[in-house]
Amino acid sequence: MSTFEERVSAAKETAIKAVASRDLTRTEVVELLASKRLGTDVVDAAVAELEELGIVDDRRVAEAYVRSQATGGPVSRVMIEAALIERGVEPGLVASVLHEQMQGREEDMEALELARIRVRTSPAKLSPEAIKRRAFAYLARRGFDEETARQAVETAAEEYLGRP
Repeated sequence: MSTFEERVSAAKETAIKAVASRDLTRTEVVELLASKRLGTDVVDAAVAELEELGIVDDRRVAEAYVRSQATGGPVSRVMIEAALIERGVEPGLVASVLHEQMQGREEDMEALELARIRVRTSPAKLSPEAIKRRAFAYLARRGFDEETARQAVETAAEEYLGRP
């Protein structure tokens, strides 16, 4: 039978291997270790030690996630926020990181740029209504709210199709 310290050490090793391949939030590490049936006391002790060492750090994970989403093209703040909360990052921390990382970003302009690209590159055989519907759906999938998407699509349609 192993001692408490040995089980904590084994739990830390498992978590470190997982974090080495992908940044995990505290919640994700806890869920991973709990799935190994290590016991709540072992999991809590292991995660606490990993947090002290900076190996498990929700702020770092949130900042990296926001940066990675920004490089993949415009994504709405709401979509990023929902993804981080779903991963178990505290809402207050999410709000703080988004404020820091997305300062100066204009979602309206990003939505308009995406709508322009979608409208401009749509197949010529499509009706203007179909082009607008597809552009709107694309913006909605990227997490832009209905009003922002609608205004962006109307403006892009006016610019490229000659009518709203």
